[in-house]
Amino acid sequence: MSQPASRVAEVVMEVRIAASPQRTWRALTEDVGSWWPAGFYTSERARRMVLEPRLGGLVYEEWGDGEGLVWHVVTAIEHGRRLELAGDLHPEYGGPARLFTRYTLRADGDGCIVRLVDTAFGHCAANLEDRLHEGWGVLLGALKSWTEQPAT
Repeated sequence: MSQPASRVAEVVMEVRIAASPQRTWRALTEDVGSWWPAGFYTSERARRMVLEPRLGGLVYEEWGDGEGLVWHVVTAIEHGRRLELAGDLHPEYGGPARLFTRYTLRADGDGCIVRLVDTAFGHCAANLEDRLHEGWGVLLGALKSWTEQPAT
C-alpha cells in the first residue's frame, strides 16, 4: 500500500487592528473565548475556546465535565509580541498533518499589525491552503472586530 505524499501548506496574513498592541494581545490570549466564532468549534457541545498564555499552555475547546478538544500547545511566548503554537490537523479538517502557528504583533501608529504564519506539513489535502486562508481570514476578522470595540 503506497503512502500519500507529504507536503507543506502555508498561509501568511497580516491585519491592522485599530487598538494598542497591549489590548490586541489581551484579546488574542486572554479573551479568545469572547470573539471566537461559534461556527469554528468542532462540537456542538463546545462552551468556549481557551488559550492558556504560558509556555506549555493549551489552546482548547471546553465542552464541560472535563471534556473537550486540544487544538494547540504554546511552544513559544513573548508577552505582547509573539505567540507560537503547535498542534495536529486531523483528517476531517484536511490532514493528517502537524501545524505550526505564529502570531507576531508590532505597533503601527495608534494601532498594531498582527502577522500570522500558519504552516502545516504532512498529508495535506489539495485545497488546504485555500481552506486555511479562508478560515484565518474569518478568525482574524473576528479578532479585529472584537478588539476594535470600545472597552467597557
